[in-house]
Amino acid sequence: MKHLGMTLAVVAWALVCAPRAQAGGAVSTDRFGYTGTTTRYATLADAMANANPLETIAIGNRDLSLFIVKGLPSFYDDSTVIMGSWWYTTQGSAGYGNTRGNTGVGFLQIYEDPNYSGVVSQMAFGGWDGTYWTTYTLSVSGSGADYANSFARFSPFTSNTNDKGIYHSYSLTLTAYGLQGVQNGNLIESFNHPTGVTGTFSGLFENTGSDPSKQGFYTFTMNLDMENWAFSQNGNLNGPHQEGGEIFPSYFAQAVPEPFTVGLAAAGLGLAALRRRKR
Repeated sequence: MKHLGMTLAVVAWALVCAPRAQAGGAVSTDRFGYTGTTTRYATLADAMANANPLETIAIGNRDLSLFIVKGLPSFYDDSTVIMGSWWYTTQGSAGYGNTRGNTGVGFLQIYEDPNYSGVVSQMAFGGWDGTYWTTYTLSVSGSGADYANSFARFSPFTSNTNDKGIYHSYSLTLTAYGLQGVQNGNLIESFNHPTGVTGTFSGLFENTGSDPSKQGFYTFTMNLDMENWAFSQNGNLNGPHQEGGEIFPSYFAQAVPEPFTVGLAAAGLGLAALRRRKR
């Protein structure tokens, strides 16, 4: 019996510590930032070959908002939202005085609905420390983002006018750290802001606006970081729906298929947080 008990303990440990099968999930966070560069080309062929660049533009610290859902219909339809968190402010009206998430060089926006959302290849917790799943890896990619009302935008210039167009490709890969993921029924969920991140956001955008000086094809590579203006103003934000002057809560979730479900009590906060973010 002692041998059987040890065997069961080893099996239980293996189930907890083994990589989780991909079964969908959700990421809702405004905590990250990014910096990088973008290079402009005259033709799509040049951009794809990295040939004959017209100019390279540096992108300083920017705030990032992510709302990505895959295979959690009880929470929200599949969505891919990657954009600047333009609504945060300390001046009362949404976006006022916000130069990191709103206007300025490097503002971007991908806002895709269930029929056009990006391809999610990974949404998984890891880093079990005996109490929490502490890391989360997300990978999502796509192309197009130019359907009616997609609002695909990329602004490698100070004025954010005539910045709409087509994302010929985009790819976001990140690992978030410092999470407190716990299993609630068939979900692993973390409700705290991450404390670290590594990752990149890259792609190819075509400006189709009416301003010839902005038209062209822009490749870009961004490195993710924790430099975030809205978070630095936590407690002082006063835009619409910013209760307590704080940025919206972060939420990371992974659906866990059988046999991993252990039936812990559901917290329920995830649903409210996700729906509040998308109004």
